Amino acid sequence: EMSFLWAYLRMERRDTQIMVNAPDLLDHHLGAMGAGYGEYYFSVENQGSGSYGLSIHEYLHSVINPLVKAQYSKYRAKLDAYYLAGKDRPGSKDYQEPVTFAFECLVRALDREIRVKLESDPKWTDLCAQQVAFDTQAGLVLTQPFYLLLKDYEASGKPFDQYLPLLLEKLPEL
Repeated sequence: EMSFLWAYLRMERRDTQIMVNAPDLLDHHLGAMGAGYGEYYFSVENQGSGSYGLSIHEYLHSVINPLVKAQYSKYRAKLDAYYLAGKDRPGSKDYQEPVTFAFECLVRALDREIRVKLESDPKWTDLCAQQVAFDTQAGLVLTQPFYLLLKDYEASGKPFDQYLPLLLEKLPEL
């Protein structure tokens, strides 16, 4: 999964952390988190949230968050409009800062597209498209536009970190 993720992003892996997967059997159902500490990256999943393997979603945050943060000010007006449109909906309650909202929407779009490619099964294509639609409807309104723009990224042949400014440029005004 790790190799597939980096191949999809067309970037060299930027960390040398050792992955540690730890189940959290005491916390609420379907939660997950990831965090790097020194030479280790901990992927912690609650009951039913995954396979206790690599949490692609949580790991993507370590890659995507700094990339988005570096570009955010240039596209602030466009991105903030999406944030304002979704911030009061239930799916956005944990993402009440515009830049955090953008991180989460892009990570969700990437996570779903990577899962579709990784699984290479029509049922995953349908399931991930439904998840993207649900997230968007629930308030993470940037998820669907980002998900659709990933097709352009894939066709570009560029590494994701180099393509991100173009993706943000192509993002439709709300």
